[in-house]
Amino acid sequence: MKSMIMSFEGPNAEAVARYVGKRLTELGYLIKQDASNQLELEDISDTVDISEAKTWLINAHDSIDFAGEKILDDLEAMEVINVEQVDIECEDEEAIRQRLQDLGYIE
Repeated sequence: MKSMIMSFEGPNAEAVARYVGKRLTELGYLIKQDASNQLELEDISDTVDISEAKTWLINAHDSIDFAGEKILDDLEAMEVINVEQVDIECEDEEAIRQRLQDLGYIE
């Protein structure tokens, strides 16, 4: 398995990074956020052909959630993620909720 560094530039880059991190965690993916406008998506399949880093330029006219969903669409088109919800067991859901709280995405 490998990881992918995701960087965000432009207006609301930090907020979009938080949104994308939250959504990826909700979808069951492991992420790290070392910088305010950068995420590391972990445990990507070795079969996915990506460069080690990808940067998205946030459009000033896009809302945070719209920009975030566009990025998720890009990741799905690149076959890095699958945005279909998967049934999560209660224990796993609680672990995800705790991780989101620890990362500051939810209270």
